[in-house]
Amino acid sequence: IKLKGNWLMMIKKRYITFIAAFILMVAALFSESAFAAATASISGGGNYKVGQTVTIKFTYSGASYGVAKVIFRYDTSVLQFKNCFGINCVPQCGGPSGVTIVSLLSNDPLVGSNTLGCTLTFKAVGTGNTTVKAETEELYDIDENDLSSSVSTKSTTVSVTNPSTQVSSNANLSSMSVSAGSLSPSFSPSVTSYTINVGSDMSVCTISAKAQDSK
Repeated sequence: IKLKGNWLMMIKKRYITFIAAFILMVAALFSESAFAAATASISGGGNYKVGQTVTIKFTYSGASYGVAKVIFRYDTSVLQFKNCFGINCVPQCGGPSGVTIVSLLSNDPLVGSNTLGCTLTFKAVGTGNTTVKAETEELYDIDENDLSSSVSTKSTTVSVTNPSTQVSSNANLSSMSVSAGSLSPSFSPSVTSYTINVGSDMSVCTISAKAQDSK
């Protein structure tokens, strides 16, 4: 009887241990599925000149995404929104207020996308510094789990300056030559019109010139 009691107790302990291990395994699987790590990144900051195109790239990664909505904020005295590119990238507004809202949708509605993102282009319209901020308003994985609270605001800084104004007032050439024939009259910085006579079999004549001032 004592042997039977010890045997039953041992069976119960093993049974309880198995149940506990099974529960922990299921909980771990559920946690991994429901709380997949979502991350975001932004790039494209740096130094630009007035008139240049500024390209900002924003990307979600680390989960199977379904849909997202991102709010981009920037200074309109420095940047002017031009366009948005990407698979299923829809800019909802983007204008004078310095706020561009972009909706993103997975290109595979059944299994989702491992990455979800867009590329925004701006025109540098004024000098100064501006921080382009990307705020996640909505972010759902393919199972409709809300991941928006797990992603922090991302930002990058754009600095815009005027193009160089150090140009020379001297527009004269120091020399000019041709690969076929000869210049008529001979080259002179004050002469702006020349004639070149070549044979009838000549198809290409290369004109080479050098400025008096490199600026």
